[in-house]
Amino acid sequence: AGSVFGDKLSPLSDTTNLASLVCEVDLYEHIRHMLYTTIPASLIALVIYYIAGMNIDTELVVPETVSTLMATLDSIFNWNILLLLPPIIVLAGSIKKYPTVPIMLFSSGVAMVTGVLAHGFSWLDAVNSATSGFQVSMASGLGIETNQVIWEATKLLNRGGLKSMSGLVTVIVCAYVFASIVERAEILNVILHSFHKRIRSRGHLVLVTILSSMGLVSASGTSFISIVMIGELFRETYLKMGLHPKNLSRSLEDAGTMFNCLIPWSSAGVFYIGALGVSPAEFWPWAIPCYLGIAFAIFYGFTGIAIAKNSPEKQYDVSA
Repeated sequence: AGSVFGDKLSPLSDTTNLASLVCEVDLYEHIRHMLYTTIPASLIALVIYYIAGMNIDTELVVPETVSTLMATLDSIFNWNILLLLPPIIVLAGSIKKYPTVPIMLFSSGVAMVTGVLAHGFSWLDAVNSATSGFQVSMASGLGIETNQVIWEATKLLNRGGLKSMSGLVTVIVCAYVFASIVERAEILNVILHSFHKRIRSRGHLVLVTILSSMGLVSASGTSFISIVMIGELFRETYLKMGLHPKNLSRSLEDAGTMFNCLIPWSSAGVFYIGALGVSPAEFWPWAIPCYLGIAFAIFYGFTGIAIAKNSPEKQYDVSA
């Protein structure tokens, strides 16, 4: 729940940037609008977690593998206050509402410098980490026997880099290509016409948006395709009904980012199952913000609460 909360509201999140981009909404305006569904759902979850935790009588035991993992990390990295600089830069940039890409690049550059100065890695290691991802073998230059590093540490550390995002970029590009083909072939007009006959109110529009997104996420196993496709499909409809497109971008994330982790065959679902070592049926009931956010979005749609209207000062193109 905590990681999904951060993924949904972070200005560096891929889905957050994609939803605001597709709906042509300012990134930080999109994030502020998502607070209406995310904050209440998370507060309710915290209360339930607290009550459930108070009724559990258990003793905190640190597994041996965790102790070994921490000792291994201590041997590789030199922990100090300089390591807080990259996340502080990201946080400050988010608060100041600076452009996302420059902040990401600046934070990454500072992280590379601290990796060299604080940990003793070479500049070549820093560049390789940025492009291909960090590898435990880089610690061999620090006099550490990397062949003795436990598998858990290797699994945790060997990741990252620009190349690791190539799969994500490919999915997004393919989604845009598919959406363009559907639009040029005027398939969207046929789909929209069938939807318009059933959409009779603002609440119906939000409900159809969420159900369509959930269906596409379930079929594709990723939220990127649903954000692009459903965003392109319904954006003009929201504008014609006098609704601000940030209502659409919020619904896309409520039914995309928050729902994606509940699909066992999605990338997020597979990761959670593997990392936590539990079945979907075991963690589904406790992923409270993930489904409560959807419930709040539908509730707002039918009641009109937290639904933004089009601003008279900003005109949107709603031509047929």
